[in-house]
Parts: sequence; C-alpha cells; structure tokens
Amino acid sequence: MIARKRRAATGLIVGSILLITSLFAFADLAYARIINVPGDAPTIQTAVNQAFAGDEIVIRNGIYRQTVMVNGKRDLVIRGESRVGVTIQAAAHKPTFIITNSTEITIRDLKVTGGTEIDTVTLQTVPAGGGIEVTDSRDIDLDNIQIQETIFINLRDVG
Repeated sequence: MIARKRRAATGLIVGSILLITSLFAFADLAYARIINVPGDAPTIQTAVNQAFAGDEIVIRNGIYRQTVMVNGKRDLVIRGESRVGVTIQAAAHKPTFIITNSTEITIRDLKVTGGTEIDTVTLQTVPAGGGIEVTDSRDIDLDNIQIQETIFINLRDVG
C-alpha cells in the first residue's frame, strides 16, 4: 500500500515537472503577438522597443519619418501592411534602419528612402541619410524592400 502511494506521488511529481517544463519551453510561442503601428504603438521605434522574440510589427500604410534602431533583438518581423503602401523616410542624415547585435530579423514590404535636410550654405533642401545599416548581426532577411534616394547601404560583420 505504501509503495503504491509512493509510485503515485512520484508519478504526480514527474508529471508536474514535465508540464511546467513544457510551459516554459513554449512560452515564447504562447505570447507572440502582433503590434500595429500606429494603434498599439505610436511609432515604429516604440513598437520595436516593446517587441519580444516571436512578435510581428505591422505598419499601417503611410509615410513615416524616423530612424528605426533594432538592437539586441531576435526572431522579430517588421512588415508593411501592404506590399507597396509603407514608406519609411530617414530622419535627417541617419540611416533609415540600424540593426545591431540581432538575429533572425525579417523586414519586408517597405520602401526605404533618404530624408532631406537644409544645406547651410545654399539653404536648399538636399538629400540626406537613408539606407540600412547592419552590424554584428546574423540571419537578417530583407524581402520586398525598395531602397530609393539613399546615401548608403552598410553591412558589417553580418553572418
């Protein structure tokens, strides 16, 4: 009788451990979410800052003027609402996207353009910034990205 109770208790403990281990193993999948810009986040940068592994950022059609920094992220998708409706314009002389120390980042269905600034000598509007800079990152997937009117594309230490 005592042996039977011990086996039942041992089975219950092992079963509980397996259940808890499974819950932790699938925690990333269970909490993966879609972050809409604007809507859930006012800017693309805010959405990136809020994102966890497995999340997807969906950007509503429109023109956005900002530099988006993706630093230390993994397993993140940033995509436009449609294949041609989202333009991200660089903020002044900076790149449009800066990706550093990140893995498994997908950016798709966007147009990336340079920004403009005022030339201090001629006081005319001139192209400035733009492009995508990737440093110390791996598994970066750029799909259906149009890069126009940009100053540079810089890929360093990309695996």
